[in-house]
Amino acid sequence: MKPFEMVLSKRYAKAYLESGKGISGPNPAASGAEKLRELERAKKATDDVGKILAHPLIPFGGKDEILEKFFFQNKIRTDAANFVRLLVKKNRYVLLPVILDAGGRILLERLGMAKAEAASAAPLSEQEIKRLELILKRISGKKAIVEQKISRDIIGGIEIRMGDILIDSTIKGRLRALKKKITTE
Repeated sequence: MKPFEMVLSKRYAKAYLESGKGISGPNPAASGAEKLRELERAKKATDDVGKILAHPLIPFGGKDEILEKFFFQNKIRTDAANFVRLLVKKNRYVLLPVILDAGGRILLERLGMAKAEAASAAPLSEQEIKRLELILKRISGKKAIVEQKISRDIIGGIEIRMGDILIDSTIKGRLRALKKKITTE
């Protein structure tokens, strides 16, 4: 994914979440999550014809007929249907999965939370995950939701990614840092 596509995806996600009634009301988290679920349903409804919808040489009129059929069959709400139509019309349908991901991150951010991915060679215990969540909260000021990932590339230690933050406490990372230190002296 190109950097400008990431920026576009974030803008589209923010615009979609704020469209219509936005994410307001008595429970903004629930309304935002519902909007994202509906957009996910629209994506799943159109997955089978995704290549057709993303193809730039097929005119929008034909694509719109296909969309109308799929949205009617799957009872997709108007705001999600109109948003997908807009993406198809602007030849940005391929960004839909990234837009959904960006929307989830925006929603978590508004709730004062953030996703973190912890990659290690072996599974982490519940106690280790809780400790990581506390450390990440101190670093970022947000409640961290830690997702575990087992990686064969990691010999030992742990690598944590949370937004723009990268904490590399792996053996490979420490050896790289040691090599850099030795070669610069």
